[in-house]
Amino acid sequence: MTSIKPPKPARRPAAKPTTRPAAKAAVEAAAPTPEIKCWATDPRDALQLRQVARPALPGAVLAVQLEDNQPDGHSYSTGTAGFRYWVAAEALRRAADFWSAAGCQGWEASSIGKILKVKLDAGTQLNAYYSREDGGLSFYHFTVTDPAHPGHMQTVYFGESPDILAHELGHAVLDAVRPDLWNQTTAEYTAFHESFGDMSAVLTALQVREVRVAVVAETQGQLWRNSLVSRLAEEIGGAMRQVYPQYADADCLRNVSLRWVYHDPTELSADGPNTILTSEPHNFSRVFTGAFYQALGYMVLAVAGAAAATEAHVLETSLDMGRLLLQAVRAAPLRTHFYQAVAEQLVIAAGQHAKHGPGYVKALTAALVRYGLLASPAPPPAT
Repeated sequence: MTSIKPPKPARRPAAKPTTRPAAKAAVEAAAPTPEIKCWATDPRDALQLRQVARPALPGAVLAVQLEDNQPDGHSYSTGTAGFRYWVAAEALRRAADFWSAAGCQGWEASSIGKILKVKLDAGTQLNAYYSREDGGLSFYHFTVTDPAHPGHMQTVYFGESPDILAHELGHAVLDAVRPDLWNQTTAEYTAFHESFGDMSAVLTALQVREVRVAVVAETQGQLWRNSLVSRLAEEIGGAMRQVYPQYADADCLRNVSLRWVYHDPTELSADGPNTILTSEPHNFSRVFTGAFYQALGYMVLAVAGAAAATEAHVLETSLDMGRLLLQAVRAAPLRTHFYQAVAEQLVIAAGQHAKHGPGYVKALTAALVRYGLLASPAPPPAT
């Protein structure tokens, strides 16, 4: 192909600027950032679409790069590729910002490099995953019956659910802070990876004010109850129930408010429906995630004290929980009962918290004992 260059313009003296450079820079800085629309937690939650500033990718810390072509900042309609792009960009950046503030400062330790690569639509299957070999995250789509319109089909996209997006990014975060867990194959290591993903989804959701307000109202301040936050990946859960009903809860993919008490995974069945506890990683992950979620609720009450819990208490607690989790994960030794190792380090980290140490220790201990991850404290000696 032949290209034709336009004629070179004649040079002329530069015009005298009418605005001083500093003033011009101030005007440019004040230009509004383009906004996009996105989901808060999942396409099926009861919250309205959010309208937020367009996220800056890849970001300075925990950089994330979507391999799809970036659309402009226009607020695309739901159901379009442009809308899904910005949903993913916002959720991944929100999750990455949360974990960088909690203490994860880069991906390099996991060997994927400085940037986490993301394939938003890698093909057709009920799946999404993190892979070192691929250097990032892959999300898929699948077509099922539309429950809202009998007789019609619906394509669900794993990369359109902030819950799923934050879960998969959680795998990358855990691999960055504890790369030695990646090649461990025993049940508690692999299940903890899945649990960390679900904890990432919960904590990422709680960075949205509308979510915090809604969950406080829905649970009356007792966050460990069933809520829009505990119900992870409602849309994908609905699709899963059509194809593999045994692997999804009744109202979502996994509901972290359900109580599953620890049993040695070597004594459990290797597989089975979600109605029982098995050693399958996603299934067994529910033990630790449930303990975490109950502890988070107790910690909110500790922060609130005598007052009623508010969204501000939830925000403060979620930020603290992220830091405590990373401290505990980094300090936990490799051993067969890895859940217990992390639980012990969580309590130790909580005891070092300057503001809420005693309250956090009490909250965490109560939840972890209730889920069988710590032994009950010995009663004080009789006097």
